[in-house]
Amino acid sequence: MALGQITTPASVPSAGTSGAFNLYRTQQPGNPEDLWQPIYDRVNYPAAGIFELSFFAIPLGQSATLITAGAAAAKAKTRRDTNLEQSGIIPDKQFLVQGISMTLIPLQQAVATAGTGSILDDQAKLIFGGFMEIYLGDKPYEVLGLDLLPGTGILRGAVATTTATPFVMASGGGSGSGSAADAYWLKIPLTIDPMQNFRVRMQWDGVVSLAQTFDIKLTLHGTMRRPG
Repeated sequence: MALGQITTPASVPSAGTSGAFNLYRTQQPGNPEDLWQPIYDRVNYPAAGIFELSFFAIPLGQSATLITAGAAAAKAKTRRDTNLEQSGIIPDKQFLVQGISMTLIPLQQAVATAGTGSILDDQAKLIFGGFMEIYLGDKPYEVLGLDLLPGTGILRGAVATTTATPFVMASGGGSGSGSAADAYWLKIPLTIDPMQNFRVRMQWDGVVSLAQTFDIKLTLHGTMRRPG
C-alpha cells in the first residue's frame, strides 16, 4: 500500500457512488410533504372599540393582550393563540390559502353576568360593522365583509328568552358542525411563499363599542408544503 493511501472497509458504503448523496439526505426539497394544516391567530378587540386590528403580526411566545379564564390581560402567546412562529412570514414552508373562518370569543358567558345578554348583539356589531383584507407583500387580496366569514365557535341558534336580569339564554352552542360551510372557501387559492410577508387586517366604520371585550380568532385553512 502506498504511503498515505486509505482503504475503506468492505462493510462501509462508498459515498462516491452516483446518487449516493441523495440516498442519505435528511431534506428532500424535490419531494416535499403536503399537510392539511391551517394557520391561525388570535387578537383582542377592546370593549371600547377600535378602528383596526392586525393579524399574524405577533408570533408565538411574544406578549399580547388576550382573554384567559374570563380575564383579558397581557400573556405570552401559546399555540392556543397562534401557530405562527415568526411575525408575518412562514420561513421555510409554502402555504396555499384555500379558505377563511373567524371565531368570536366573548370575555365570559356566565348567566348572571350583565354582559351575557349582549353577546349576540356584540357579535352582530362586530360582524356587520367591519371588513377584512389579506395582504401578500404590499398588495391587498380578498377584501371581504366580516358577515361573509363563517365562525366555527360562534353560538349557533342562540337567543335571549327574556329581558329580565339575569338574562336567560337558549342556544345550540358548539365549535362548529364540521361542514364545509364553516369556512369561506376560495375558488382561486392564494399561495404564500417562504419568507413572503403577509398579514390580515380588519377595520370597522366608526367606533363599534361592545358590552364586553372579545377575542377574534382568524383561521386561514389550507395546505402547508414543507421539505420532505
